[in-house]
Amino acid sequence: MPRFVALLSLLGLVCACDTAPAPTVEPPPTPVGPERVSSAVTVYNAGRALVKDTRRFDLEAGTNHVRFDEVTSGIIPASVHVEAGDGTPVAVVEQNFEYDLVSTQRLLQRYLGQPIRVTTEEGQVFEGDLLSGGTDVILGTDEGGVVALSSEQIRDLEFPELPEGLASRPSLVWELEAADGGDRDLTVTYLSGGFGWSADYIVELGEDDSAVDVSGWVTVNNDTEASFRDTSLKLVAGGVNLVSTPMAQAEALGYLADASTTYGWGGGGGTRRQPVERTFFDYHLYEIPEPVDLAAHQTKQVEFVSVKGVPAEITYDLRFDGYWYGTTVTRHPTVTVELVNGEEQKMGMPLPEGTVRVYKDDVDGASELVGESRIQHTPKEETLELAVGEAFDIVADWRQTKHKVVSAYVEHFTYEAVVRNHKTEPIQVTVDHVPYHWSEWKVLRSSMDATRPDNATARFELEVPAEGETTLTYTIRTRW
Repeated sequence: MPRFVALLSLLGLVCACDTAPAPTVEPPPTPVGPERVSSAVTVYNAGRALVKDTRRFDLEAGTNHVRFDEVTSGIIPASVHVEAGDGTPVAVVEQNFEYDLVSTQRLLQRYLGQPIRVTTEEGQVFEGDLLSGGTDVILGTDEGGVVALSSEQIRDLEFPELPEGLASRPSLVWELEAADGGDRDLTVTYLSGGFGWSADYIVELGEDDSAVDVSGWVTVNNDTEASFRDTSLKLVAGGVNLVSTPMAQAEALGYLADASTTYGWGGGGGTRRQPVERTFFDYHLYEIPEPVDLAAHQTKQVEFVSVKGVPAEITYDLRFDGYWYGTTVTRHPTVTVELVNGEEQKMGMPLPEGTVRVYKDDVDGASELVGESRIQHTPKEETLELAVGEAFDIVADWRQTKHKVVSAYVEHFTYEAVVRNHKTEPIQVTVDHVPYHWSEWKVLRSSMDATRPDNATARFELEVPAEGETTLTYTIRTRW
């Protein structure tokens, strides 16, 4: 064998004398993505965001190998769109998304069968080939022995080098063709998961419950590995349909023109960072007027609304359905805070869906929670009905007192509702009856005026005196 190796070496020398060695062609270095020039994030209710990230690169005319670092971990690679800020033609010939990130577990997986160095909490050092990197780290020593160490015993793990293919952060790597060389601002637009936003409101009842103060915050979540400094932040409210093709999602979410209608809040509160609202296709868009920092794995809150003295009304609502002959149903009415989202009421701005928490000051001046409710996306001039709980001091007994079969298809049902008020002031209670299981129905007679707010409901308004009671009787004719 030594002679064979020597002969090969000699032949190599002879060849080197007769022929010049072929030049080694190294691929051009991959430049690391520079710092951002600007960025913009548009967050949707569906847990998605559209990211626009602009950075400056020194490109050469022709082929460039470019690394675009710190994209989000939730990026949809097929939605990536690249363009130069000055309009110079650029084309991504090939794109790779590198997301195999460095972690202890990934290093252990990559180094199976290779030598590593382990230091225990007591300072002992073990070297050997890694046989297992699961719950325990198992090494095979040069002497043929086996060392098993639990994770609690290990202080340090040392690896000879970072394995190829592992990245410290998610990155896009491109083979990019540029028509001209020089500095170029490349804007990358892509869809990403890992984002979300919601609205939360606080309603403070006044002393006599006839007016409320409304305030609220938008909460934005960035659950990705990427951070955005001084970024433009927009929030879209509405049921955006996300189709199955990622590029179609980018077209649907990212390239729709905004209309120019704007709204503003009045009635008090700071406005420096309150979102500006405008229509956006068939949705509503809220833009934070100043750049914000949105760090990785961060929840950020921004003041959304602050209005004082909005007229309000407290209502008590009872709902009964079905028929229960001879059985008394006892219920407490639902307490509802009603207010109109109108300009005359100092509001008049489309409200995104969210949780509403209602508070009221106690006699000692401390604010106490009286209930929570949730609103859907609410356009301006619509009524907000905040059901916050059940009235403790108001009780209703409801029962069916009569049942008459008029024909094979027609029946009469008579009901009685007794509402008792243990409060020290008179109240008004709305009683709704829902004979939903009949194809046709009509209130034949009643002790109170009946209305029909919809085809499924008979409604009665009862005045109940302080520390007194009111009895309602009514008969409904039903037809199969």
